[in-house]
Formats: sequence, C-alpha cells, structure tokens
Amino acid sequence: MHRSSGSRGPRTAVPIDLDYLRENAVNTCLALEARDGLGWQHAIWADPGSAVLVQLLFCAFGSPPARWFLQVDPTGPEVHPRYRWSGRAVYWGSRLAGVQLPRPQHVPLDGPLPIVRWIERTLRAGRTPHLITFTSPAVLLCQAALDSGVDLSGAQLSVGGVPFTPAL
Repeated sequence: MHRSSGSRGPRTAVPIDLDYLRENAVNTCLALEARDGLGWQHAIWADPGSAVLVQLLFCAFGSPPARWFLQVDPTGPEVHPRYRWSGRAVYWGSRLAGVQLPRPQHVPLDGPLPIVRWIERTLRAGRTPHLITFTSPAVLLCQAALDSGVDLSGAQLSVGGVPFTPAL
C-alpha cells in the first residue's frame, strides 16, 4: 500500500499489487531503453518507504542501482519502524537473489553535496549518472551543484511527484 502525499487534499491510500509492479516495470524499462539508459549508473534519492522500494526494483533493468540515497535518517526516532525493516528486507532479499543493491546512505535535503560529488565522479569516469528523485530535491541538487561550481552536463535525472513550474 502506498499513500499519495496529499498536496491538495487529504492523503489517499493507493494499492500497489503485482499487476501494477509488472506494468510499471515494463514501462520503466522501455523508457530507459528509449533514452539508451539501461547501462547508466542508477541512483535513487527519496524517503524510505514503498515508493523508493518500487523504484529500486524498477531501475534494476540493465544494471542494479549504484547508489541508494535516503532523504531522512532511517535510524531517526521520527521514522516508523516499518521503514527500517522494509529497507533491510529489500537489501538482504536482494543479496539472497544475487542482486547487489547498495546500502542506503542518508543524504538530507539541506545537504545534497554527496550526491553532487557522486554525479561528478561518475561523469569523470566516463559513465552516465542517472538519479531518480522528486521535483523539489532535484531542484535542491541542481542549486547545490551550481553553488559548488559542479557542471552536471551529461547527468540524467528522472523526476516525479509534482510537475515543474516556474519559480514565483
């Protein structure tokens, strides 16, 4: 079960079943293939929970994610215990299945520089970094790169959640 963010109304429960996962997996694979992205270095930057776990599974096409960034500290007292065990379960389940998912790394919204540096290193190595995140974190990441003088040209971002709109 996933929940909408409730941006313009109350949060809404959204069921996630195997049919949904299969259809989204196929669509994600096709979208990555259309962008010649199956061999990219994939990473995710999101809150712990069902949405990030689904994204981890989706971006495993071509190659497993290289990095898994969490916007909140998964050991923090405000994080529901289900997020702690679900992340661990996916990590260890991937190991049992022979897929090497990375351990999650806490990178807060107000400190995205570790992700900027990962992108920079990946570009320097001649690879294409691909970050899956939401709109606001993507903007924060780009601002941090601009502030630190890092050129993100060649990096790929897949963003969702809300549409991009002009700044007010």
